[in-house]
Amino acid sequence: MPNHCTNILEIDGDAETIERIREVLDDREREDEALTFEGLLPRPEALKGIKYGRSTIGGKTVKRWKETEDSGRVPITEAETKRLREKHGGADLLEWSRAHWGTKWNSYWSELEEEGGESLRYRFTTAWGPPDQFVAALREAFPKATIQLHFREPNMGMAGTL
Repeated sequence: MPNHCTNILEIDGDAETIERIREVLDDREREDEALTFEGLLPRPEALKGIKYGRSTIGGKTVKRWKETEDSGRVPITEAETKRLREKHGGADLLEWSRAHWGTKWNSYWSELEEEGGESLRYRFTTAWGPPDQFVAALREAFPKATIQLHFREPNMGMAGTL
């Protein structure tokens, strides 16, 4: 169970930019969620199904493996791990998410609190800390917009504005 970080994402800009941002952030996959990081930074399909942790396969301890219907658990070799990192920026979804979103999971408990012609305000939760890498990518993708993230994670004493 993670520490939950509460986030408020405030976005201001011209009406056209705000509409484009809303389209990118709108979560169409998860029924009860308003915001997704995957609209801007989708997780690579090639990493889905790769498990990270510790497992013993064929008498060897491995950090990453893939489960297949044919062979069961198949270890991911160091060479494959390196190739995945070079190609996708991560060797599994946890590593990729931390590197590209700044947090291990997509947003959750999200809602669009305010929507005007030239502004958006989302409230959502992330695991352990704010999605700083996602916010940086959002700013890069929409340089005309003013984007601020206010966050608070009381268990670790973190709070601030990005």
